[in-house]
Amino acid sequence: MRVVFLVVLTTLLLACDSVDTSINIQVEAPPRNLDTELLTAGKMVYDKHCQRCHGVEGVGSKNWQVQGPDGKYPAPPLNGAGHTWHHPKAILISVIKDGSPGGMGNMPRMRDKVNDAEIEALIAWMQSLWSEKAYQTWYRHDLAYRDNQPE
Repeated sequence: MRVVFLVVLTTLLLACDSVDTSINIQVEAPPRNLDTELLTAGKMVYDKHCQRCHGVEGVGSKNWQVQGPDGKYPAPPLNGAGHTWHHPKAILISVIKDGSPGGMGNMPRMRDKVNDAEIEALIAWMQSLWSEKAYQTWYRHDLAYRDNQPE
């Protein structure tokens, strides 16, 4: 009986090992929302609350990937040159509302300074700065994240 169990277990493990994990389903993202009023509102929110740390047009801090003397990371670029587009929209909203996760950065909590509509406009403005490739990749990450959230 033990031999049968080992043969079945080995067969299952080999079958799992042979599964092609390189399949990459490509999903075309819908066009970005480039509504002029929305982007203008997003830029106004950015200029008022974000530009001081993230720089003009979202270029971020110099050496943003290196922890400062305080152990925190400087403000990253939001223009697509950094990792912002790696994060699903829910995470972007959370960071904007609640600040740097785990105290890893100096991003302040903005929950009491910006409302949901302003956050939506801000994210749309940031996305307007991203390359098409970054936006498409972000969309696939966001879709996968949303698909894996419990209902």
